[in-house]
Amino acid sequence: MAFRKIFLIRGNVCPFEECTTIASTCMTVFRKNFLREDEIGVIPQGGYRKADNYSRKALQWLVWMERELGLPINHAGRAREHRTIGGTLVDGYYETTTATITQRHVLQFHGCFWHGCMTCFPLHRDRALPSATGYKDTLDSRYERTRLISWRLRQQGYLVTEKWECVFDREMRDNREMSEFLENHPMVEAPPLDPRDAFFGGRTGNIVTRYEVTGTEKIHYVDVCSLYPFVLKTGAFPIGHPDIYVGEECSVLIGEGPNYNFDSVEGLVRCKVLPPRKLFHPVLPHRAGGKLLFALCRSCCETFSQSVCTHEQPNEREFEGTWVSCELRKAIEKGYLVTSVSEIWQYKISQFDRATGRGGLFAEYINTFLQLKQEASGWPSECENSEEAKERYLREYKETEGISLEASNIARNPGLRSVAKLCLNSFWGKFGQRSNFPNTEIIKSPQRFIEILTNPEYEITDILPANDEVIYVSWRLRREAIVPSPITNVVIAAYTTAQARLKLYSYLERLDRRVLYYDTDSCIYVSRGHPGEYEPPTGNFLGDLTDELESYGRGSYIEAFVSGGPKFYAYVVRSPDGRLHETCKVKGIYLNFENSQKINFNSIRNLLLSKEKEWANNENEEEEMNAASSINLRFKAIRRTAFHEIVTLDETKVCTPVLLKRRFSNNGYSLPYGHL
Repeated sequence: MAFRKIFLIRGNVCPFEECTTIASTCMTVFRKNFLREDEIGVIPQGGYRKADNYSRKALQWLVWMERELGLPINHAGRAREHRTIGGTLVDGYYETTTATITQRHVLQFHGCFWHGCMTCFPLHRDRALPSATGYKDTLDSRYERTRLISWRLRQQGYLVTEKWECVFDREMRDNREMSEFLENHPMVEAPPLDPRDAFFGGRTGNIVTRYEVTGTEKIHYVDVCSLYPFVLKTGAFPIGHPDIYVGEECSVLIGEGPNYNFDSVEGLVRCKVLPPRKLFHPVLPHRAGGKLLFALCRSCCETFSQSVCTHEQPNEREFEGTWVSCELRKAIEKGYLVTSVSEIWQYKISQFDRATGRGGLFAEYINTFLQLKQEASGWPSECENSEEAKERYLREYKETEGISLEASNIARNPGLRSVAKLCLNSFWGKFGQRSNFPNTEIIKSPQRFIEILTNPEYEITDILPANDEVIYVSWRLRREAIVPSPITNVVIAAYTTAQARLKLYSYLERLDRRVLYYDTDSCIYVSRGHPGEYEPPTGNFLGDLTDELESYGRGSYIEAFVSGGPKFYAYVVRSPDGRLHETCKVKGIYLNFENSQKINFNSIRNLLLSKEKEWANNENEEEEMNAASSINLRFKAIRRTAFHEIVTLDETKVCTPVLLKRRFSNNGYSLPYGHL
């Protein structure tokens, strides 16, 4: 089979025997052929400060006990953990003195899973835990060790107070005064940096709802050629494990605030930033309401406020989050102010050097499949009838990409090109894969069913009887039992998307208010034909911009554009011969003939005109959403049932403008949240 042969020749991997998906096949090829020793670290589950996640909850309880007792307690929050006479390190310690007696008090916080809570895990307590290594670790053995430590402390004369995690969690839920006090207490610091917080997707959104050219104006649509492969080949990536800097330790790298210097930082930074007021294209991403926003005011984001920002206090506007250092440096360049830094992961980095052809984590892998893709693309149109042009093309490609194309292999092969493109684009996402996917097991044995139900490391998410002899059970591992995957590194995934966003931003910041729409690796913008006006250059190589309208003929341009939100737009193209071509894109909807009669350029334009009338009438947001015109579309969809049957269903979707990523005015133009 041709598909199998490609991977056997290029990577010594059989995709049918060794893998289950194209992404896992690509990762296997990389690990077998290109991964060097000690280059990519496996991040421990819970991060490099795993113990601090648990100790934060313990610290919350100890701070509350201080309030209840009215006494200071020695604990980690005061940097004075206490070691007892017998050498045991305890969570909290304090003394009370009467006229003749000094009583020594110890406070111990027990995490339910790690200490074998009898309430949370009552069954099969003598069974070895699957995650145990080297010895038979059971819930009973954990519980007995905990009891033994408490007994020894009491024998030594300490008065021991114990708190189980499940009891504390219940108190936090039921006692509002307690939860509010602890959430706002300065001693209870933010949890340790979670690298997944720095992993954001691409920048997508519309700046305007509609635009029609006038005079000499033309709308262009450009796309970065193979954006993610370009980043993987040429970008900087972390290697190994980081050095961790927490709190005041960060000043070693960045100096003292407010004039922090991040020039020497390479890695992840958890911090608070105050955006500028007049930046048309904000830099840093922020999640709010299930959407990825680029904004200048946190409070406006939380409510998707379509009114002018009235938040004057810095703590109302500033964002707290984790970002890749390169993106944070760009934000500072554009006027962002870093107000505090809580943690830094500092890495050594590797980056491809075009001059030497060395360096970088993924350059060799990308070159392997880029050569395959380029050869399967055939000769460029200008080379088809000229040997001299072919030689020039081969020479320029070698000089630019460092890849020697084989002239004898260059022939248009859509199937081969598609496979090569998949390998270029489907590879990196594996680094960002979550470690705790739900598992569904088909069970025919009562014994196996009982084992799963009573396993303390499993959380049952669903049980579905199929028939009298078979049952489907879905489960996932408890957070404490998750083992880090040896093939993932979310920091690399975060670096990939951050550098991809910066590549797109390099065009957005120069085009400024001429931008109409952007989506991860593409941009639709207006050219007004003014002398000296910036025009993004196009090319044919990796990372160059390409003209998305060239298929309509060189010199084609968009003369009318409408958009109802991200991945919901339509435009009319005028080709050099004067003909008009209409294109419509709506995410998640198959535009067959029937649907194309309902959802097209004119219908989207009418939806947006209706929306603008509602804005002009100053109707509130909820009323707008209810009153906005919509289009109902019917189509057939292939779905999988809970019993894993493949069925074809009739489905209906409602198409309506969703304009929540920026603040839109009644003329269809927008500004980022917080812009003044």
